[in-house]
Amino acid sequence: QVQPWFKPGLRCESSRQVAMATGAAVSRVVLYERTARWNIENAQCLSLKPNTMYESDTLFDIPEGHRFSLQVFMGGHGAELENTSTQVGLFAHCTGYESCLQPLMWRPQLVCINQADATKNRMVLSSREQDAKELCRQSNQWSTIGSPDFIERAKLATDGFMVNGTLVFELRVKAW
Repeated sequence: QVQPWFKPGLRCESSRQVAMATGAAVSRVVLYERTARWNIENAQCLSLKPNTMYESDTLFDIPEGHRFSLQVFMGGHGAELENTSTQVGLFAHCTGYESCLQPLMWRPQLVCINQADATKNRMVLSSREQDAKELCRQSNQWSTIGSPDFIERAKLATDGFMVNGTLVFELRVKAW
């Protein structure tokens, strides 16, 4: 009988002999790549108080039960901040649904879209191995990756990132 994982024309007496003869297993990791944008209109009205977070709705999710959003801190983010900060913090946020049982590795790229000149987009966190994070071994886990000093607030309007009071952030994620 011809075994389906053998080359055509090779015959074997039993599947047990085939398994012992090949000695190999094949596994495939499913890689998800997603991109979404978050437009914030009237962003100049957001609080500049340090550690005040604004979070997008879910930008996308993947079939394994994880959803992704963005968090922005117009007044900066961090324990060392007092009353003022000149930085805007930006973070990618991932949570698992209640039914999520599989662990997930993920790497984000965070982009502030330059609406005046698309060649000058500001990106932080490239897709490097050390940026990957694992989450969701338990149903209530979440994970955040980002930068508390993503961009100087003063540069938003002067460098074309905020036009007519609108900011555009983009989240790119590779997850497996």
